[in-house]
Amino acid sequence: MKDPLPLQIRSSVVYNNLCAMCDKCYIGGTIHGLEDRIKEHKSACIKCDTEKSALAEHARREGHHTAWEKVTILDDERRMFGLIIKEALHIKNCKKPLLNR
Repeated sequence: MKDPLPLQIRSSVVYNNLCAMCDKCYIGGTIHGLEDRIKEHKSACIKCDTEKSALAEHARREGHHTAWEKVTILDDERRMFGLIIKEALHIKNCKKPLLNR
């Protein structure tokens, strides 16, 4: 059995990103490497680019920051359509307040 890939280099995943200061979370999906998507969110937060990231919007509006070290993978799917469906289902079934737009 192969060792699982490290979280940061996995791709085609649905992930959960938590605010470090409140109980809100962001659920997203990416076909690219998760590490690359996290870097995009971090860059948007630093630049206050609220158009590119709901996390950046929350950080700017509330003065909160994201718990980058607590990003978790909720699901994976190689097909784009399946990834979009899984992301939507995780958003719909989430019990926490969401940052998703």
